Amino acid sequence: MIEQLFNSLDETVKQSTLNDFRNFMSIHEGVTKWSIYSDYCIDDSSKLYNSATFTLIPYINAFDEVRATLKELAPKDLKKTKEVNQLFCEFIKSGYMFNLSILFKSGKEHVFHGIQKEAYFNSFDSLNDNLSEWIKNTPSMKDYYSKIIKKNNFMKQELARKTFNFKLLNNILLVGVPPTKRGKRTLSPQLSE
Repeated sequence: MIEQLFNSLDETVKQSTLNDFRNFMSIHEGVTKWSIYSDYCIDDSSKLYNSATFTLIPYINAFDEVRATLKELAPKDLKKTKEVNQLFCEFIKSGYMFNLSILFKSGKEHVFHGIQKEAYFNSFDSLNDNLSEWIKNTPSMKDYYSKIIKKNNFMKQELARKTFNFKLLNNILLVGVPPTKRGKRTLSPQLSE
C-alpha cells in the first residue's frame, strides 16, 4: 500500500512538479539559505481531503519582512476570508515561493491502515539497534543517540498501552517519516541519510 502511494506521488512529481521545482531553483540560483513551512489538514470532517502543504521560500528577505508583506496582502486567515486579494494571488504565483500540496486518503484507504502493532515495535527495535551501532561508530554523538534510544523506548511503552492512539501515530508518520535513500518509506524515523 505504501509503495502505491509513493509510486503515484513519484509519477505526479515527474510529470510537472519536478520541472516546476527545477525552474524555481534556477530562478533562485545562488541562494544558500532557505525557509520551509508546512501546514496539515488531517481527519477534518469539514474538508474533502487529508492534505499536507509545503512552502519553500528563499531567504532573500528577513522572515519579518515576508510576514509583513503577507499580512498586508492577506490581513485575515484565508480560511476566514470570503474573497482573496488579487495581489495576494499574484504574489503566490510570482515565483517567490514554491508550494507543494499532497492529498492523502483516509479510513480504510489510509496508507497505514492495517499495519499491526508488532510492526511498530519492530521498527523501534530496529532503529534502536542502528543507534547502538552508531554510538560505537561515532562516540562523539553518544549522548544524542542515547537520548533518542530513551525516547524510542518510551514510545514503545506508550504503544503497549491499550488506549494508545494509533490513528494519531499513523497521521504523524504520514507527514513525518522521510523516505530512505532508496526512496521507500520505513516506519522508523530516519535520523541521518
